[in-house]
Amino acid sequence: RYLDEKNERSAVIDWVAALPGPGLFYTATRKDAESYAESLRDKGIAAASYHAGMSAKQREEVHAGFRDDAYEVVVA
Repeated sequence: RYLDEKNERSAVIDWVAALPGPGLFYTATRKDAESYAESLRDKGIAAASYHAGMSAKQREEVHAGFRDDAYEVVVA
């Protein structure tokens, strides 16, 4: 358990980055999906966010990228 959100978020990012890919990472909000995907990319992980606020074309591009191994992690 973590007492503050910053340490918890950092631990989650480190844990996901260390897992063998590919994988899906589910979050509660669109904002979290985008934020976690960005943090994973900052660590050199090919990650994309996927949520209902994206256009159908954007969601299809992420789906195709995951299917074709362009992304190691999709954060939804």
